[in-house]
Amino acid sequence: MMEHQTKPKMEHQTKSKINRTDNPSDEIFADYSPTFRVYKDGRVDRLNVTKPKPASLDRKTGVDSKDMVIFPETGVSVRIFNPIQIFQSSTSGKMPLIMYCHGSGFCSGSTFSPVYHYFLNRLALETRSIIVSVEYRKATEYPLPVAYDDCWDALLWIISHDPNIYSGYLKSVKNPTKQINVTHLTKEPWLESGRVDFNRLFLSGDSSGANVAHQVTLRAGVEVNKTIINDLILIQPFFWGKVPIGNEVINCRRGPGGAALAEKLWEAARWGSPASVDDPWMNPAKDPTLSSLGCRRVLLCLAEKDVLRDRGLLYENALKKSGWLGDVKVEEIKGEDHVFHLIKPSSPKTLELMRQIQDFVNCSNPESKL
Repeated sequence: MMEHQTKPKMEHQTKSKINRTDNPSDEIFADYSPTFRVYKDGRVDRLNVTKPKPASLDRKTGVDSKDMVIFPETGVSVRIFNPIQIFQSSTSGKMPLIMYCHGSGFCSGSTFSPVYHYFLNRLALETRSIIVSVEYRKATEYPLPVAYDDCWDALLWIISHDPNIYSGYLKSVKNPTKQINVTHLTKEPWLESGRVDFNRLFLSGDSSGANVAHQVTLRAGVEVNKTIINDLILIQPFFWGKVPIGNEVINCRRGPGGAALAEKLWEAARWGSPASVDDPWMNPAKDPTLSSLGCRRVLLCLAEKDVLRDRGLLYENALKKSGWLGDVKVEEIKGEDHVFHLIKPSSPKTLELMRQIQDFVNCSNPESKL
């Protein structure tokens, strides 16, 4: 198993790592305690960082996990969750695959953390799916779109395990010169096409990770003439905008900074570049390419007390108005706030969320792609 603490941080292929000043400033740009703090010179203090949870077989759930560096030149890696007992007892022999993007404001968080390990371990069991969770590079050291690019590259690595799907992708991509070559990369036996049904490929993520999952799915629709992603699952997605909507004016007063703090978080994520929360990356309702979203269905999982709830509903409305030809379904958990599923992993409401995702995955229509 690889050592997460010593995983190399290499330069991105097209975007350089942001250099820091020689004289660090202690002046705070934005404070998101107890998670992280951003200083005016661009440094990030990631607070309360927990020791990575080692990948291992969970004997209670029967879900095994392993880690793998998939792009040695950038250090981008994945944790794969495999419900081996379900695979061994399956009559079809193939399982859906969910590619997951973790959250925590683009600047923090890790798929190796205990909270994500526990959640994704359980999600693999409940959905009877193999889950590939991406450890992408984070702002401010690697500002957006690095995380988007890392997860796009991870998606291509995943589909390269099925020769038919990947060759169909290569034939359908609109600008092949812009795409990286992943055929030389090490393959993972757990993702062999005999185990995975690549016609049931889902993208998912929570909070800022849901933002990333949306962008990757949109890119698939814009750059590829055929569908390579079956469905998209967004859990309390982090979208925003300049003009307050719904209950945002009231809800933003709950915490210090309110809307200004959300805007500063976006500035931190885009460090070194002009940043507006009406950028289509943050406000999909402003995106002229939204109708090209590259999937057939979207499940939008919201929480009633979440300050981002109304942005989720705006996303649903914008999708429907855009001319996108897919179906969107909204599920809302009553009485809960943002990322409650990580804070209260064993609560009845978290199990309700799991069931919503399970039902969505189980009723997917595995049409042939490409």
